[in-house]
Amino acid sequence: MFDSPYSSKHGIRCRGGLFTNLSRSSNAWVARVRSSSGMVATGRCDEAVAAAREALSLIDGVVQTPASFDPLNARRDFVVTLSDIGEVVFLPKLMARLSQLAPHCNLRAKALSVRELPEAMQSGQVEMAIGFFPDLERPG
Repeated sequence: MFDSPYSSKHGIRCRGGLFTNLSRSSNAWVARVRSSSGMVATGRCDEAVAAAREALSLIDGVVQTPASFDPLNARRDFVVTLSDIGEVVFLPKLMARLSQLAPHCNLRAKALSVRELPEAMQSGQVEMAIGFFPDLERPG
């Protein structure tokens, strides 16, 4: 959003139009002024754009940095749903392995119908579905 030019011949777009109409507002500072080459950004607009760039850069740094996971010290619950066969075949092995690798984590099996499963996974109520779920679509 802030990488495109924020000035144009026909008025200030201030990086995506954030400040285009500020000069019309009674309480707003002037974001553009007329010059011989058309409307140009004021110093105040440049300051606002620089501050917004910095804020977005900080947000990007947090969002794009993958969360680290230390299994030996992690304390959390993992919620899975399994088919009937999955509960018998996979759940005991998965629980044994989890207790070895992440001793302070818990594994909770949540019974859901195939109709409830997509919403539960999308909302984060369930992190994984294990088993044969022929009607479950892959995202994307």
